Amino acid sequence: MKIPALLMLALMFTAPHDTGENILAKMHAKYAGKWMKSFSFTQTTESYRNDSLIKTSTLV
Repeated sequence: MKIPALLMLALMFTAPHDTGENILAKMHAKYAGKWMKSFSFTQTTESYRNDSLIKTSTLV
């Protein structure tokens, strides 16, 4: 029974998490005016059935 009590004690002293709004505000403050105007990426999706690759598709 000591482990649950220790776990609860440890969780009581963890740092609070930022909200999504706070994270976005911090990102904006750090990167405003420094970010790329446009960018692109390629996504590859692999579909498996029974551990065998059955299909690969690429989105550009």
